[in-house]
Amino acid sequence: MEQRIKLLSQKEAAEYCDLSLSTLKRLRNIGDFPHPLQISQRRICYFLNEIEDWLNNRPKKKGGDLNINQTKIRCPQTPLEVDQAYDQELAELKARRGLGNGT
Repeated sequence: MEQRIKLLSQKEAAEYCDLSLSTLKRLRNIGDFPHPLQISQRRICYFLNEIEDWLNNRPKKKGGDLNINQTKIRCPQTPLEVDQAYDQELAELKARRGLGNGT
């Protein structure tokens, strides 16, 4: 029995993956999407089985990435800033544990 190869246009591939067309193009440009098949000078298509494999091999996260406790931090740039950040973090930790400054 012969198996038919199914091709999807860019629009169909984006809809199949639940992506916008611009996101699909961006993923393709950075090499994070299956390679297209050039049908003509202005038309490309994707193999359905390659898209399905790509989707099945994507990392799966449970619970989402929403973090309501997001805070902006600035990474220390110099050894002095590293020491100051360490001292500040240690003082905050001691304050939470009720140890105060008497050490």
